[in-house]
Amino acid sequence: MKRIFIIVTFVLCGFYSGLAQYIETFDVKTPNNSTVYDTYIFDGIDSDLSPSEMADFLWRLKYWYDGAQMVGPASFTYNCHGYAWHVCEGGFPAWIGYDTDTAHHRYWNDSSYIEVPPAEATRIVYSGNHSAIRLDSVWCISKWGAFPLVKHFPSSTFDLYDPTSPMRYFKRAPPPPPPPPPPSISGTDILCKSSSSSFSATNMPLGSNWNCSDNLSISGSGSTITATHIPGFLGLDTTGPAWLSIELNSTELCRYDFWVGPPKSFLVSGPTSQNAGSGFYFYALISTPYTSIGWSTVPTNGVSIFSSPGGDITIGHIFFSEQSAFTTFQVKATASNKCGQVVGSHYIDIGRYAGDYK
Repeated sequence: MKRIFIIVTFVLCGFYSGLAQYIETFDVKTPNNSTVYDTYIFDGIDSDLSPSEMADFLWRLKYWYDGAQMVGPASFTYNCHGYAWHVCEGGFPAWIGYDTDTAHHRYWNDSSYIEVPPAEATRIVYSGNHSAIRLDSVWCISKWGAFPLVKHFPSSTFDLYDPTSPMRYFKRAPPPPPPPPPPSISGTDILCKSSSSSFSATNMPLGSNWNCSDNLSISGSGSTITATHIPGFLGLDTTGPAWLSIELNSTELCRYDFWVGPPKSFLVSGPTSQNAGSGFYFYALISTPYTSIGWSTVPTNGVSIFSSPGGDITIGHIFFSEQSAFTTFQVKATASNKCGQVVGSHYIDIGRYAGDYK
């Protein structure tokens, strides 16, 4: 929104009137990212005091305001609140609180700043709608309306700002403490059928509890428990995926997935008929946990098994030499973990020599 104001400012030795155009902005934010409303950007030709006005202003700073010092020129682009809360923190020039005297309250109402004793403060708020930066126990800096930026004693400023009434003191609120680290569970990644193993949790919140999948039972409490696999009723297979979790008020905070039992059955893929005198690749299409896979053939005559490319044990590299007759080979991949093993098979017909199959 664009607004045009007649600005009339008392310049100690008289009045200064100017026609100034301001555009409302919603880009001034508190450190906690709240929008500071009633804030405007100057959209006109800025001007400083004339030489005679400047001389008079400096004289009055010295003799009326206890030796206050001008540290920045007069400007319509920002006011005391704009400087103390926004510009001094690296923000663009802005006039905060043109229509109201509470716009700057946003900085503490959203907890970006907290009220503190004077000795801890970095900001001073006057009852006469004025803000200043507290430099130390003696000095502060503030922008006096459209007048210059001034270094002064807190009590030595325009009477308009009511410097004799109690002031409020603020500083930046400390950052919130980091959230506690999330809980985590550690333990075995493979549990054998009908066996037990201990699991531990770290950073368990007060009041949290353990939960588990249907194929497990839990004993113990606190940060370390024992999980036991439950065999299925009447031989029902309950091996496979299992999990433990930490919950708080029925909300899952973390989960630990692992496997119960040996690997599950799987397929092996590869060519089905090839000439002798060549090597071929076969692939174990396994999706359940294993620790090793061994490759073999039945029969074994004229067969050489090489290391898989790139160390991928799910790939078998097998060479078939010339045979005395057409031969069907069973290619076997034996997948194992600490709980057992399972075999996947594939069949391939091999010709007697190179070129037997066209």
